Amino acid sequence: MTKLSDLGFDPWFETHADAIRSEGQSVARVSAVDRNSCMIRNEQGEIPAELSGKFLFNVESPADLPCVGDWVAVQYHNDGALAIIHGLFPRRTFLRRKRAGTEVDYQMIGANIDIAFVVQSCHFDFNLARLNRYLVMAADGHVEPIVVLAKTDLISQDELQEMLAAIREAGIPTRVIALSNMTGSGFEEFRQVLRPGRTYCLLGSSGVGKSTLINRLSGRGDLATKAVSGTGEGTHTTTRRQLIVLDEGSMFIDTPGMRELGLLGASEGVNKG
Repeated sequence: MTKLSDLGFDPWFETHADAIRSEGQSVARVSAVDRNSCMIRNEQGEIPAELSGKFLFNVESPADLPCVGDWVAVQYHNDGALAIIHGLFPRRTFLRRKRAGTEVDYQMIGANIDIAFVVQSCHFDFNLARLNRYLVMAADGHVEPIVVLAKTDLISQDELQEMLAAIREAGIPTRVIALSNMTGSGFEEFRQVLRPGRTYCLLGSSGVGKSTLINRLSGRGDLATKAVSGTGEGTHTTTRRQLIVLDEGSMFIDTPGMRELGLLGASEGVNKG
């Protein structure tokens, strides 16, 4: 049977349990959020969850609501078929962006993430300014980033080397993995990063191959993907953020592609050197 530690519940979170969880409540992890509903994952599997009235009453901003990857205190009902969320554990790490519009507020992307893979397609999506904004987002939430240059089969080796050189010349020291979902090149290097009980996130624009990469890792094709367009780019298919547990024990948060990144209260660049 799955243990909470298999889902990432380690001593750091255990130190907060007594302050968050009341008598009769259990601990679970938020595995999906879709508008006003969510799913949680516990030792037995996934079940739907709702927020308690008291929890909602105390929410001061959307950033206070549970997001994918959060740990929560829950109480089970209907013989364990439904959970009510009563408390939210502190977030050790997080990814967030400024919400669209003029109101100064955050939209949470995911929480308690160990490594964020920033995915850019080598073909048409490669953009140093956008890459830097994703890296700033990771630094703001204390998440370790790794850059993934995907779809290397669509460019020449010389073009790939030019992109790698451009990243270094821009003063970005972050580790870079170049791979192709089509040929498998670089895939083993990517997979060697993964560890059981650790949580990873895929960040990037629509159609850069994030869902295809997870499907290749899982070997099941659970996430919908669409055929590439006439430009060689995929089209966006992920519509909600969700936590995916792979057979070997690592976890991925897959996110919808982001058309725009708003950064609020973050420095203007990653540390260089």
